[in-house]
Parts: sequence; C-alpha cells; structure tokens
Amino acid sequence: MARPLLPEDLLKLKVLSDLRLSPDGRQVAAVVQEALPSKDGYRKTLWIFPADPQETPFPVEEGTRPRWSPQGDLLVFQGPQKDLRFLPFEKGAPGKVASFPEAPLGWRDLSFSPDGRRLAVVAPWEGFPPAGDALFPGPKGAYASTARVYSRAFLREDGSGWRGRERVRLFLLDRHEPKEPSLLFPDLDDDDHGEPVFSPRGDLLAFTRRFAPTPEASSWGRSQIWGFLWDEEREALRPLTPASLEAFSPFFSEDGRELFFVGRPVEEGSGANYHLFSLDLSSGEVRDLIPGFDRSLGAHVRSYERGDHPGPAAARGGSWLYFLATHGGAQPLWALSLEGGQPQNLFPEEAVIPGFSLSLEGREVAFVKETATSLGDLFWARLEEAGGRISLGEVRRLSHLNEEFLKDKKIFSPRPLKALGPSGWAVEGWLLEDPDLPGPKPLVLNIHGGPHGTWGHTFMLENQILAGAGFAVVYGNPRGSQGYGQAFTQAVVGRWGEDDARDLVALVERALALSGIDGERAGVMGNSYGGYMTNWLMARYGHIFRAGVTQGTISNLVSFFGESDYGFVRPKGREKETPWEEEGLFLRSPLRWVEGVQGPVLILHGEEDFRCPLGQALEWYEALQVRGVETSLVIYPGESHGFTRTGRPPHRVDRLQRHLDWFTRFLKGERSL
Repeated sequence: MARPLLPEDLLKLKVLSDLRLSPDGRQVAAVVQEALPSKDGYRKTLWIFPADPQETPFPVEEGTRPRWSPQGDLLVFQGPQKDLRFLPFEKGAPGKVASFPEAPLGWRDLSFSPDGRRLAVVAPWEGFPPAGDALFPGPKGAYASTARVYSRAFLREDGSGWRGRERVRLFLLDRHEPKEPSLLFPDLDDDDHGEPVFSPRGDLLAFTRRFAPTPEASSWGRSQIWGFLWDEEREALRPLTPASLEAFSPFFSEDGRELFFVGRPVEEGSGANYHLFSLDLSSGEVRDLIPGFDRSLGAHVRSYERGDHPGPAAARGGSWLYFLATHGGAQPLWALSLEGGQPQNLFPEEAVIPGFSLSLEGREVAFVKETATSLGDLFWARLEEAGGRISLGEVRRLSHLNEEFLKDKKIFSPRPLKALGPSGWAVEGWLLEDPDLPGPKPLVLNIHGGPHGTWGHTFMLENQILAGAGFAVVYGNPRGSQGYGQAFTQAVVGRWGEDDARDLVALVERALALSGIDGERAGVMGNSYGGYMTNWLMARYGHIFRAGVTQGTISNLVSFFGESDYGFVRPKGREKETPWEEEGLFLRSPLRWVEGVQGPVLILHGEEDFRCPLGQALEWYEALQVRGVETSLVIYPGESHGFTRTGRPPHRVDRLQRHLDWFTRFLKGERSL
C-alpha cells in the first residue's frame, strides 16, 4: 500500500545537475547527487548517459562540472579534490581518467578553444590587494594579522563569506604543454570574471566581468562582457557590450561576426525582463532580438529539490537560437530563428525545463524535465526543422532516477486555482491535497522568495509532505513574480507588503471558500521574501492566519539596509531607500506591526546567512517574546541563505520535520509522529 512522503525521504532522492551533451549528440554527461549514507553530506557522481536506448548508462567517478572538448575526444570535470580531471574518448568509447596537475584547484568553469588545445579556466585568485596596506602603513607587526580591514561597501557575500584577497579570474592552460597556467588580466578592478568563450577562429576571447556592487551601482551585480584579441598587445582588452546594459552568457555566431548575449537595460531596474541581444563586432551595433517578448530569460521557477544547472541561459544551434524563459508556472525551452520572427515554445505543457544542452551542429538537444509529480529526469530529442519552424522530433527518456523509490509513495497532483487581486489582476495558484483524506482540512499558504521568483509545475517535497499529513497547501504567484510580464514583476518594487500581500490573501480566501477546507484553520510559511511576507501576513492579517513558519526571514527593512550583503544597493525605483531618506521603510517592516501577530510563530534561520542575516530573525524573535507570542527560534550552524536546497542533509530534513510538527500542533491540535 502506498504511503505519503515523509521528511526523511529527502535522503533517498537523487538529483540531476549540470548536463552536457557531447558534440556529436550521442551521449550526455551529467552529475547525479544523493545524500551520503552517513547523512553528513552528498555524493556527486559523474555519469555518462548514451542517447542510444540499447546502451547502458555508467558512472565515471565522483565528480562535477563536466565539459566536452569541441572534438568530443575529451571530457574534463572537477574531481573530489577540486582538481581538473579528464576522460578521453576514442570513437565514442571511454578511456581511463587522468588529471591536469597544472590546472588551478577549485576551478569553477572553463571553455575550450576551437582546436581543443587551449582552455580558458575560471578559478579563484588570491592576489587582490588588501585595503589595509594603503590605509594603515604602520610599522611591520604593528597590526593583528587576523584583523580584516575594509574601505568599500561590499563586505561579504552569502555563500562565500567575508571578502578578502580572493577574486575569480581567468587562467589559460595548454593541454599539450604541461606548465603553470597563465593568469589573464590580474590588474583589473574589484570584479570577478567568468563565462569565457572563444570565437570560432580562436582569436577573440569573450568573458563576463561581474563588478562588485557599490553605493552608486544601479543593480545588485552589474555585469559586462569584455573581449581580448590574442594576436594583439594587452591594450586589445576592451569592453564589448555597452555599460548601459547588464550583460552575461556570451556566445558567438557561426562566422564569428556577431556576439549573442543575455542582458537588460540597467536603467529599467529591478524586475526588468532579461532579453536576448546581438552585438555586431564590426560596427558595435547592439540589437534586442525579441523586443516584443514580454517574458524574462532565465530559470525563475523555484524548487528546493533541484540540482545546479550552470549551463548558458541561451545558446546557438545551427540557424536557431535557444533559451529558457518562465511563462506562468511553466518554464519551457524556446527557439528563435536567426532570420527573425517570434520565439517558439518547444514545450507547450505543464513542465519546467531547468537546464538544456545542444550538440555542436544543433541537431540534438538534451534537457532535464520536471513536473509537479516528478523530479527532474534526463531526456534527449532530435530537433526537426520544417516550414520555417523548429520542433522536437523523437524524444527519449534517458534516466529514471527516483522511479523505483517513489513507486510505492503517494504523489499528489495540484489543481489550478485562480483569484483576482487589486485592480483586477489575475493571480495564478494551485491547491495540493490528498483527495482520499476526509475534510475539512487546515490550509497552509506557501510563499516563494525573490520577490521575483515563481512557483510552478515542479516537484515540491515540502508541499507533498504536508498534503500527505492531511493539510491542504495553497501556493501561487502574487505580483512581483516572474512569468507574467514586466509590469507584473515590477509592480512590487518599493511596495512590499501592499498589493502583493492582497494578492496572496485573495488566493487564500479563494481556497478557504472551497468545500473540504476549514475556514478557521489557516497557516502561512515562506523563505526569504516569503519569510518577510509570512511575518507581514501574520502581523497584518492575524485574523486569518493562526500559525506561521518564517525562514531566512526579513523583519526590519531599516536594519536590513546595513545587515544584508546587498542591502546598500539601490536599483532604479529604490534610489532613496535609505533609513535617513525613506521613512516608509519602517512602515513596510513587519516589526512595526508586530502587535497584530496572534498565532504562534516558528523561525528557522541559517547562522551564516548573509543575504537575510540572522539579526533579522533575532529582531522578530525578541519582539514576539516581548509581546508574549508563543515563538521558537531554530538556528542552523554553518548554513547560508540557500540551505533549504544546498544545506547539510540533516538540517534540510530537520527543517521539513519542524514545518510538519508546528502546523500539526497548532492547526490540528495534535502531535506529529
């Protein structure tokens, strides 16, 4: 008999990440992640999945970051010691794994030159000059060696820690001449380099510069594409894209005359659509290739059970350009002809494509596909062109990672739910419940982060667990979410807690009106911006929400300015969001309205969260304690803001169990087993 999913089932799930299709389209390299038997971490194994269904997938060894050479004779990857290893192939058959001992440890990405000889490697570099040397030229030994000195606004970054001498730079490695790799461009400013790509002739190297944010910056992490000509002097290093555009993910046209990239106008501010652009390398002309496409490129649909897919946001395959863009709760792969026209949706279904990879000629594509009832699996398809359109031909499923484990588990399908928010704007949502359990059921609202994230057609373990325990879970996309147009996404900028909150309340009221739902027992939960909104709804709509679980939370927008790693950055529309210029910051802070909280609150927070720092949780916790509200605070040592997806397995299971315990106790009046 099938049973519902439980928190500890997280330890049994296998997750795909970083898929790379071989140049000939015959096999896919991908990483499979699973929890270690000790539960202390994860095992990440590199696998080869043949496209031929008659051939059997096989593991290579522990490893991540697979990258094919253009000729397909070499697959490089990162070994367990953060080293660079390679697996040679001859006529499609694998050889023995060896290593590049000269490659920099801890490398993060790389790109081959067209002839497969040179590698542009992205890796940490410890050479950035510390601020203290210039500011405090005292006698040698006068200062403590452990003291950190800062003179710039950007002090730390979530997931990376306090800023020191380390920056990310490009190194050049020759696979046929074993020697120390050359460091490229060490004397550039306070920035990180990435996404290197060689032109078809190999004479131009394009890469992305991500500038450290400053108080004057108009976006969190301004990025620009630069280029270097190999047959000229160092002065040939120059910006390729204009400073007026945020630009990244570069790739070349087949003849090398154009550079394609993903970007958006800096002046359009937070929540603006990312589009696909082209740069004529001779004239410098930049064109938006999809000017009427009111969607944003990238992977915006959230999931806590997904691997990393650091592949390009867009790519060229033959005479077509391909990219991901969120569309409502779906995230399809889109195709755009180089001759122009409108983008074509290759997946008009309720699914999410978090990552894809093309063969060299663009005749085959590999992709991961997720749905609301299935975790991501690997697929391969032929791309067929006819009548000026492109479509998927034969499709093959290459993996069945969790099929055996989930075959005796109850997996529930969500049903669509629509509501009308202020000004008649439609709010898309879903309701998940076990139809076999009797009602009336308590309701839990789950709010996504961002605020420019999106819930959609992807597997959500925490919702499945709650549904299996007798709750109805409602989740949806208030204004601020991606996938509904730029005006919808930007409607929340500088207006948190206003119409976005009303959208969510409208969705909840729509759910509470359904038969089988208990109108007197509603709870709310969320992470990051979802944590902020959980606090806000508990404080402002306490008559609706009886209990809350807030995670990675924000409680005070005034102190958040100085506490968060990016709190000081003020994009367009938020230029005056400083504590001394904008009195409304505190009025939009849940802390201001804490007296309205009526139900018990559970706070879950990573101790090393630098995005929404622990101080935010402490302010909320102490205010609730002073108010006499039943409150518990759970702190996870060593965890950053994203621990819900990448944290240690015991912490992630703990989080899921505490959700269940809290709502079982305070919405059902029971104790969970």
